[in-house]
Amino acid sequence: MRISSIVLFALPILAVADPVRRGGGQCNSGSVQCCETTQSPKDAGPTTIEQLKAVGVDVNSLTGLIGLNCSPIGVGSDTCSSQTVCCTNNYYDGLINVGCTTIIIDV
Repeated sequence: MRISSIVLFALPILAVADPVRRGGGQCNSGSVQCCETTQSPKDAGPTTIEQLKAVGVDVNSLTGLIGLNCSPIGVGSDTCSSQTVCCTNNYYDGLINVGCTTIIIDV
């Protein structure tokens, strides 16, 4: 019982720990982004699809994840409480990013 109480109280502390990106925080395919959500292109809603089509993206040939409501991680902002990803393309000032892959972080 005591161990479960300790674990229960330790989880919130771990959740707010400062994450450190593995591999020096480098993205070989784009920039490091913190996205509120990520999704597969096949799960993208009609609004996301229409916005991507409006900027000339062939949604049928997308690879990787789509990141929504993203902001860059870098100077002055090295933490992310949502999804940390590397993305190849950024549209609408971070509203939609494509070609994203998840970055594993250490806490």
